[in-house]
Amino acid sequence: MHARVTRVQAAPGHLGEVAHLLRYSLLPALRAAPGFLRTELLVAPAAGRCLTVTYWATPAALEASAARTVAGMLASALVAPLVAAVEVEDYEVRPPASAARPPPPA
Repeated sequence: MHARVTRVQAAPGHLGEVAHLLRYSLLPALRAAPGFLRTELLVAPAAGRCLTVTYWATPAALEASAARTVAGMLASALVAPLVAAVEVEDYEVRPPASAARPPPPA
């Protein structure tokens, strides 16, 4: 499994609007993409920041989704004034150590 993490710093006074757009418009638009698994939205009101995490089944699905990223959607002329900064990173998701099976005894 693979993930794309997008950190969005809202322009001052616009966090509510940015979070609403992410939750009800931008993130749902990704659901139709091949290989999409799920999404999460985290909001830090005191920091004026949102974090989105989208999960993809394969590296190919993650790469193919690049044309439909949250960052790209936020760059539209209507939305851009609400956003101060956007950072994007892609990750490989690995199970936590407690979920991994120990090696067989020697």
